[in-house]
Amino acid sequence: MILSVNGGSSCIKFSLYRIQKPLEQMLFGAIENIGTANTQLSFTVVAEPPKKSWRPGSQNY
Repeated sequence: MILSVNGGSSCIKFSLYRIQKPLEQMLFGAIENIGTANTQLSFTVVAEPPKKSWRPGSQNY
């Protein structure tokens, strides 16, 4: 498996790939608004079927 992470000042984006030809994306998502009261984690699991997503409500952690 390959984990790709792209970090910025207020956001981290990520993807997980299964190693095969061609690469198969298994999961992707982001942590947004880092350092604020509106920080959110969201991700999508890519599957056949179904495609699942999750985005929690605003919570203070």
